[in-house]
Amino acid sequence: MIRQAVPALSDSLLSLVEKTLKALEDKVLVVAKGVKHYFFLTMIFTLVKCKLRPDQADMYKKETGDKITSLAFRLLSRDADAYDPRNTCANYKHKDKRDHVSKDPRL
Repeated sequence: MIRQAVPALSDSLLSLVEKTLKALEDKVLVVAKGVKHYFFLTMIFTLVKCKLRPDQADMYKKETGDKITSLAFRLLSRDADAYDPRNTCANYKHKDKRDHVSKDPRL
């Protein structure tokens, strides 16, 4: 009912949620925490947009799938780069742990 009375209100609220999701996505990429929250919020937001505009539902679903896939790929590729054996820093740390001989029997 409110949406019919003030159609610009729903558009501005959708825009606000999109900006919030973008900020959450940036946070997830930096901190690598909150991925589950981002996923659920994105899916719920997509369901709301599909309910508001059923004629564009397929586009929203594809867009959401692409966003989540892209985020997951960026997170996984970043983590894979951190453990790349060709990475000299990773080799140095790994070599230190392997070559370290401790006199303490607990270690």
